[in-house]
Amino acid sequence: AKVIEVIDLPDTLNNFVGDTLVCSGTNAYSFTPEPGINYSWQALGGGNIIALGASAFVTWGGAQLDTLEIMGTNQCGSKKVATIPITVDQTPVLNTILGDSLICKNASINYTTTADSGWSYSWQSSSGIISTSNNNATVNWIDTGVFILQVNASNFCGTSATISKTIEVLGQPSAPAQLIGDLNPCKGVESYSLNGKPNQTYQWILGSGGQITAN
Repeated sequence: AKVIEVIDLPDTLNNFVGDTLVCSGTNAYSFTPEPGINYSWQALGGGNIIALGASAFVTWGGAQLDTLEIMGTNQCGSKKVATIPITVDQTPVLNTILGDSLICKNASINYTTTADSGWSYSWQSSSGIISTSNNNATVNWIDTGVFILQVNASNFCGTSATISKTIEVLGQPSAPAQLIGDLNPCKGVESYSLNGKPNQTYQWILGSGGQITAN
C-alpha cells in the first residue's frame, strides 16, 4: 500500500492580528501559519516591511489609505491569502487662522483654519464672545484692545501645536486732545497740527474765510 497526500493551494487567512486604523510609525502584524507554506508580505502604498514569515513589522508613512497583501506559496503554486485595507493617519498640523485681524468694536468676525472631518478642534479667545463649529469660529469682539485667538486640533494620533492670531479691536475715533497752531492768526498762511492716534485718519474742515491744504 502507498499513502498519497493530496494538497491544495494555501488557504485564505482567517486569524490575522494587527491594527487596521493606525498612526504613522511602526506597527506589528501576525497570523497563525499553515505547515509547509512560505509567506511574503507587501504594502501596496509603500509601507516599509520587515517580514519574519508569519509576522511582520510595517512602518507606515504619512496619512494615506494603504493595503497590506500576504501571498502564500507551496508546491502547488502561489495564492493571495489576505488583503487587508489599512488607514494611516497622523497628528494634525494646522497652517494658519484666516480672518480679519484689525476690526471695529462689536463686529462679529468669522475665522477658519485647516479643515479635516476626522479632527476635533479647540478654539480659545482672550476676549469677546466666541461660537465654534469644527474648523470655524465666530467672535463678537465687545472690547477694545489687542487680543489673541488660538486653536488646536486633535485626533486619535495626538494633538497639533496651538496656532495663534493677534487681533486688534478699535473703538470709535476720539477727538484730538489739542490743536497745535495760532488760534488768532494774522492774514496769511498758518500751519496747524495735532498729535494723531494710531489707526485713525483725519479730515480737516475750514468753516469759512480761507483755503486749507491738508497732508
